[in-house]
Amino acid sequence: MSSKSRSNKGSVSDSRKKPQVESQSLVKFDVCHVCNKKVSDDSESIECDHCKVWIHFRCSDLSEREFEVLKKSSDNIQYYCSSCSGERSTLRLVMDRLEKISAQLMDINTRLITAERGDNPLLEEKIKKIVENEVKAYLEEKEEQDNRKDNLVIFNLPESKKEKEDDRRDEDRASILEVLKKTGLSKTEASSTEVIARLGRYNKTSKTVRPIKIRIVSDDIRRRVLSNSRKVNEVSTDVKSRIYINRDRTVQQREADKLLRADLVKKNKEGGNWIINWKKHTLEQKKDEKKEDEELQNN
Repeated sequence: MSSKSRSNKGSVSDSRKKPQVESQSLVKFDVCHVCNKKVSDDSESIECDHCKVWIHFRCSDLSEREFEVLKKSSDNIQYYCSSCSGERSTLRLVMDRLEKISAQLMDINTRLITAERGDNPLLEEKIKKIVENEVKAYLEEKEEQDNRKDNLVIFNLPESKKEKEDDRRDEDRASILEVLKKTGLSKTEASSTEVIARLGRYNKTSKTVRPIKIRIVSDDIRRRVLSNSRKVNEVSTDVKSRIYINRDRTVQQREADKLLRADLVKKNKEGGNWIINWKKHTLEQKKDEKKEDEELQNN
């Protein structure tokens, strides 16, 4: 992660190569990926760690606090622009951890104020332990997310009942190729996919279809599969037989998704028309296009 506002701490990363514009004086400069205006060295802006484009802070989806964390952090905290943030960014995870640590430290601080003055080595050790545990948990979660980033999970893909495991695996492979071709991949692209395994123990008599995990190393191919996954069920009229393709989420990510869906249900029961913005991992009110058209006509 590079930030223009951090240039007083050292030189800006040489990796920022696009988008650039060449002026009449033949001097190249960076252009904001959102507003297409010049990004000067003294402007509040940030570089996407994936596609290397620069974005003004005011054009990004970052809060002021998140931007401050990025400015003060080392480069091991990543930032992804809205086009690349299909996975929840590392920054969001850091912010969650900071909130949790802050709450715990405030509780300890309250106890300190009410306690007698003097050294308290046990309390100091407790604070140190809290910080160590949170940092360790964050690093472990980040490592697990990195290990899963190339994976996709296919749900409800019919499972072979053949006796031999190799035969079942070959049949899974053929089924996966057909599914991926429906998302628009060529035969060559679909064949580059690595089949990892069915998730769960095989049971010939079970009616439950085990999900199957695959690996697609290419970011572009993986994004295209996810974007076009709805095409897999275009012919299907039976809801129960529909096939779904999702990212390989960690337990923590799945829990966060579950809470977000619960918030969505609650918000919609209270009134309004809310939807989930999965790129930002937030709730947003769905725009009423008909109402907007009426307001424009009245104005």
